[in-house]
Amino acid sequence: MGFKDPRVFLEHAKDHEVALAVIDVWMPELSGLEVQRLLQTIAPATPVIIMTARDDPGMDRIALAGGAVAFFAKPFSDTVFLDAVLRALRASN
Repeated sequence: MGFKDPRVFLEHAKDHEVALAVIDVWMPELSGLEVQRLLQTIAPATPVIIMTARDDPGMDRIALAGGAVAFFAKPFSDTVFLDAVLRALRASN
């Protein structure tokens, strides 16, 4: 399931189990790091993968320190991304 509006996603996460959240850093209204922080309070067991098209220095450290299981700067390898997804899903079960 995909969401274009981060606020709608967060509302969804309040009432539904989210197996994995893949969040882009640059979104309208809220940054991906803000969504990650808010999701941590709503559903702390939900694994998060963060991705971005702008590789800002230090952003990976912030995302990982905030509990993200992986951080990717676009473009990235599909294989490496899918490996991270599988690791995150296995760890959450």
